[in-house]
Amino acid sequence: MRSTNAKDHWKMPALTWSVVESVNIHESIKTASADRDKYIENYVSTLKNLSLADINLVCYNFMPVLDWTRTDLDFLLPNKGTALGTMPKL
Repeated sequence: MRSTNAKDHWKMPALTWSVVESVNIHESIKTASADRDKYIENYVSTLKNLSLADINLVCYNFMPVLDWTRTDLDFLLPNKGTALGTMPKL
């Protein structure tokens, strides 16, 4: 679904779609692989399409998949519950 169609689809009287979170950034861009240029072109095209739909703010996580390796997915809380936690540097 193109961004302009999606924006119309989700239109509600009290809400305005003005921000997109996490437009996919291919791993080839993040790791500077030889084929990154085609993925950069795709990313730029997506941003242009969002702009045409008057969506001008994109929030993203630009780290490689490796960013999750620093995260404890089962951090034990004092109340014996669990949560995501950042592991300290070694």
